[in-house]
Amino acid sequence: REDASTATAARAAKRARAASAAGEGVVRVRHILIGHQQLRQVDQQARRPPACRNAQEAEETALEALEKLLRDPSIFPKLCRELSDCQSAAQPGALSGDLGWVSRGQLEQGLEEVVFRLGMGEFSDLVSGSHGVHVFQRLA
Repeated sequence: REDASTATAARAAKRARAASAAGEGVVRVRHILIGHQQLRQVDQQARRPPACRNAQEAEETALEALEKLLRDPSIFPKLCRELSDCQSAAQPGALSGDLGWVSRGQLEQGLEEVVFRLGMGEFSDLVSGSHGVHVFQRLA
């Protein structure tokens, strides 16, 4: 019984954070983007062409990155510079992977829904978009 009430409280807190973020209309996020060969849209501004990997391999790489980040969030910049195919990964220091302040309507709808539901400092699950597989972290 206690586990059920704890889970219910956690879901309620997450809904409250999501409602709060939805009201803000703007969030600051960073991400790691893992491209693959089956992209729906070729990213002309990618930092590098997607490695010779399929979508499943991209998901596996992103999942490994997420697991490492959940254990030690401080490694985000290093991991981003090593793995991410996005140009934002080349930014110096802690800015690696930083997408800056994002308003509603700036991202693909599926990505937007995810980043606006995140709590402060929270990591997303894997999110597939037209440029590859993302792991997001909300910064503000």
